[in-house]
Amino acid sequence: MQEESEVERERISRALAAACAALAVASSAAAAHDEHAASDSRYERSVVRVDVPDVVLLDSAGQPVWTEELLRGEGPWLVNFVYTSCSTVCPVMTSTFASARRKLADAGQPVRLVSISIDPEHDTPERLARYASAHGGDASWRFLTGSQQAVRRMQAAFGAYRGDKASHAPLAFLRAKDGARWLRLEGFPSAEALARELRGLACAAPGERPDAATAVAGPPPARR
Repeated sequence: MQEESEVERERISRALAAACAALAVASSAAAAHDEHAASDSRYERSVVRVDVPDVVLLDSAGQPVWTEELLRGEGPWLVNFVYTSCSTVCPVMTSTFASARRKLADAGQPVRLVSISIDPEHDTPERLARYASAHGGDASWRFLTGSQQAVRRMQAAFGAYRGDKASHAPLAFLRAKDGARWLRLEGFPSAEALARELRGLACAAPGERPDAATAVAGPPPARR
């Protein structure tokens, strides 16, 4: 098992190295386009530090998943919070995740996705399995549910808890690897923008800061 993990990490490292080399070649040509895209961006970026709690959730097969262990290792990682009966934010973000993943896969750039249900009372593993199947979920895209307490701890750790499911914000969290800071995106980035953010994280030098302010994830400030 250990040897298989080492082989998988080596495969991912080689793929990322090749992707970064290709990105470096293309970056100058894309700079003008990126500058224009940033001017009418549909999302905001910030860097946050997240202390992932060690809670147990269930995947769409009903198997236990330890969150702290899940989010270790090579990335890049892409995490969000959804619920299957949502008809506004969630379908848009799930579709964007799927499109961004396809773009990266076509370029040989792996990404690991985690979508955590914020409606665990209704989102059973069976229901999540149907939702995952409808959106292309597989071993590299985990759909998770669990107890209300465990889910709220995860939301609180990422600063994504809003009190009730209907009030949840369009948030996505990206990280290059274990130990790195998380890049928080709020809004509706296009699939192209999301893929570009993930490539940028994967190619950043160790300790390099994304172009955003650093904060500690937590509850949003009280509304006045």
